[in-house]
Amino acid sequence: KQKTAYELRLSLVGSEMCIRDSGRLDLTRSTIRGCSERGIHFQRGRGRVYRSTVTMIGNYAGTAKGIQLVQSPDVLIDETLVIGAQIGINLEKGSNATIRNSLISLCRSYGITITSSSPELTRNNIAQNEYGVLLRGRSNPKMRDNNIFDNAAWELQLRDFRGETPGEVHPDDEPALPLVGGRDQLLGG
Repeated sequence: KQKTAYELRLSLVGSEMCIRDSGRLDLTRSTIRGCSERGIHFQRGRGRVYRSTVTMIGNYAGTAKGIQLVQSPDVLIDETLVIGAQIGINLEKGSNATIRNSLISLCRSYGITITSSSPELTRNNIAQNEYGVLLRGRSNPKMRDNNIFDNAAWELQLRDFRGETPGEVHPDDEPALPLVGGRDQLLGG
């Protein structure tokens, strides 16, 4: 099977970018906007999203993701803006990516959801979303020097994995548990 590498500088409107099965994406100074389900989707893919903007990602069901990673451990998101998605960044099933120097803001539900993954989050601003960061399943992120603040409902929450989909809230879920790791700052809330 031939491995494909994508190196792009572009602006996509209303079109999802999907990297699957060992494909590689290097996206620099680009804008992805107006998609209904996902802006960028890594499915067992690799790559880098650098100095790019992902915005206006949404649908009526409330399940759209700005950037989604599934089984994608080798992804770097750096100096990127994820603004106005329904779910900003969603990491699942061993997506142990690195997210740094980025802004995740104005998302209608979660800024970042992490399910059974161990990403590194460093020097990010996660603010003005409905919910800040959600950790579920066997997640073990390394979080350093992030500013997580001014999210409407809570900043950081740990929740048992029950097989739910991101965005679902169950009435019997435990209340939010604020955690501080490294020098992370949890402000407001």
